[in-house]
Amino acid sequence: MTGPKIPGHNSPLAKTHPGKSLARIEEDEIEANGGRPPHKPTKETQGLVTVLAGMGQSDQVIARAMKLDIDTFRKHYAFEYENGKTTLDGQALMALFLNIQKGKERSIIYYLGCRVEGFMPFNPSLFNTQPIKTAEATPDNIAAADALFESARK
Repeated sequence: MTGPKIPGHNSPLAKTHPGKSLARIEEDEIEANGGRPPHKPTKETQGLVTVLAGMGQSDQVIARAMKLDIDTFRKHYAFEYENGKTTLDGQALMALFLNIQKGKERSIIYYLGCRVEGFMPFNPSLFNTQPIKTAEATPDNIAAADALFESARK
């Protein structure tokens, strides 16, 4: 006498996990594989990592804000993290170059002040001389970064 037919009873998973329901087998498989689907970077998340890395945020802070394990972050975003500063610097220089081409006075003065030895701008008040503050990993800043990443995921 045979028992009732169980859907999927002859499946490969049922044969390798005798006595367990298919639902329980699937739960075991999910737990064995870390419980989450694999992370897939998007253009938006790559761009955010590039910007945050370029602005000096650590990989651990960025990974935490993205709700990723540090190893997963490093696996998927190593290029963006390592090249963030160079990419941002390049974009800033391109914007400066375009403004110089348009004849924008502040951009020309800034460029000359950086590149020409002994050049002194006529009006130093054109530039903000306040030091740039870096963001600390406070709960408010992390919450703001979380909101930024959530909006990029949508």
